[in-house]
Amino acid sequence: MFEKWEVIVVAILIVLIGRTVALYASLLFVKDFSPKHKIILNWGGLKGSLSLALALSLPHSYKGQDDVLILTFSIVLFSLLVQGLTIKPLILKLEIKEE
Repeated sequence: MFEKWEVIVVAILIVLIGRTVALYASLLFVKDFSPKHKIILNWGGLKGSLSLALALSLPHSYKGQDDVLILTFSIVLFSLLVQGLTIKPLILKLEIKEE
């Protein structure tokens, strides 16, 4: 897995950029949505179970199955560890209060 670290980093960046574009495009016409809340929604977009289920459902005859599994597990691991463990400090840094 570690020999593919460059591809893993690129895949994580693609997922983060894709989520950012999708989130901001979908909220483009929502007027009363705080920029701070958009940041939290973007960073807190934990994903995993559906991605893993889809990756694991690939047939064994598929030649790229190992690569898909490595990338999927790596992105989910990043999402859980990095995004999951830094969401609270981000909320505190942005000074988001309960309303």
